[in-house]
Amino acid sequence: MLALGYAGWIFADSGDNLSGYAWSENIGWISFNSTNTGGGTNYGVNVLGTGVLEGYAWSEHIGWISFQETTGCPGGGSCNAVFDGAGAVTGWAKALVAPGVSGGWDGWIHLYNDSDGDGIVNTDTNSDYGVTVSGCNWSGYAWGSDVIGWIHFSGTDYGVAGDSGSPACVGGTTEEPTPEPTPEPTPEPTPEPTPEPTPEPTPTTIQCSDGVDNDGDTLIDFDGGVTAGVPTPTEPDPGCINADDTDETDPPPDTLDVILSATFDSGFAPHSTALSADMSGGSGTINYSFWWDCDNSTNDFDEVNKSTSEGGCGILTAPLSGSCTETPDVGYKCDGVTADPQSTISHTYTIADTYSAKVIVQRGTAISAQDQVTITVNPPPSYFSLIKSNDIEVLLTLPDPDESSRTTINVVPTNFTQNITLSMVSISPSIPGAVPHFSDSELSLEGASYQTSEFWLTVPAETLTNPPNACGCYQITIRGTSADGNITDDEVILLNARAIEPEFREI
Repeated sequence: MLALGYAGWIFADSGDNLSGYAWSENIGWISFNSTNTGGGTNYGVNVLGTGVLEGYAWSEHIGWISFQETTGCPGGGSCNAVFDGAGAVTGWAKALVAPGVSGGWDGWIHLYNDSDGDGIVNTDTNSDYGVTVSGCNWSGYAWGSDVIGWIHFSGTDYGVAGDSGSPACVGGTTEEPTPEPTPEPTPEPTPEPTPEPTPEPTPTTIQCSDGVDNDGDTLIDFDGGVTAGVPTPTEPDPGCINADDTDETDPPPDTLDVILSATFDSGFAPHSTALSADMSGGSGTINYSFWWDCDNSTNDFDEVNKSTSEGGCGILTAPLSGSCTETPDVGYKCDGVTADPQSTISHTYTIADTYSAKVIVQRGTAISAQDQVTITVNPPPSYFSLIKSNDIEVLLTLPDPDESSRTTINVVPTNFTQNITLSMVSISPSIPGAVPHFSDSELSLEGASYQTSEFWLTVPAETLTNPPNACGCYQITIRGTSADGNITDDEVILLNARAIEPEFREI
């Protein structure tokens, strides 16, 4: 598929200043530069000095995604994808395969939706979303309708990033003047140091055969004090390597380290993610104890593994040795396993909130370790979609007007309760005098899983005597607009219109 060519396409190469991957739960990885994949075709996405994006990203499932579209996006106006240099990426991208897909998907991907204009997205209580930039790291979300869904621009072990110092980073590029070198001062002569007298060496004491508890652990010498004639010998002191050892101090206890990560540490409710713990230190089999939400930072398992009424984070069910088990709504536990790192099953956070996932690892006699990771679950986005049941047609007998066949417009809300208004915004090519009809142009979505309205068109015959194209094909754009005017969705209906002259026969 990489070998396909289209007029007007400009492929890029490793000279572009964006690279890395974004992730869609519907279509998988999206590569922003051919240097990611090592493929034979050069491509990439580039941020110009003006902030405008150009070039193409690649998905193995839907093909090319253009970042240089200028017209035709939902809502009209400029469609350019633009980085403002301060942290926001606005405008649209487009999956170029969309015109060949059934079901009316237009391929547009919205990069930024700040409905209240407060500049806060992805964490806002009104479900605004968008692509943002911090330094050279790109993050946040874009929305590609039901086909692509949410596109994550960063996550654990992946992300999209700009080249350091390029226009793809906050601050862009600035040429700094080369400073004149500061002349080196002439060094003062260094005075000769006065020699210090050499101290007498401290005599060495052999502590591991002197019959004394030198480190205060109640244990004596390499052999428990037998050789030194201690009246009541003890167990050998673990700090003694041999009888000639000069330091009886016990070695420090073995310690563990652990790093906890989440497959996706943020998203919209309901948000599903899995945890993974990567540990080091100690020897022997490992116990992993995961809690889905626990703000207690101690590494003491017994303190954490108590009911919430007792000040703990919930009691985990203990699995058989060498296995793992889930405790619903509490967490996941593995005992006596050898896996490192160890992952949990996927857990779904259904309520928008900020959670602190936690793990404690235990291994042998080593001191246990803990780590936590923040999971941010945002309120689900609020929107609606228009879906047609079929295209329409009309066959006119000149010179009379006639009505087209009918189609049903289904309005499907997602966390959306406002009323919407249906309207026809365009016919292409135009049909002067055409009159649109809706069985119900005002629809209430409060408490409804969907609403419907029939649509048809009255077509004047005289406007079709010289059709603008051979097939008599027209595109009608129907738009739904929310009551507050902030949310819209379009659906395109195809009209097949023909006009014929009447036949007169002598009787």
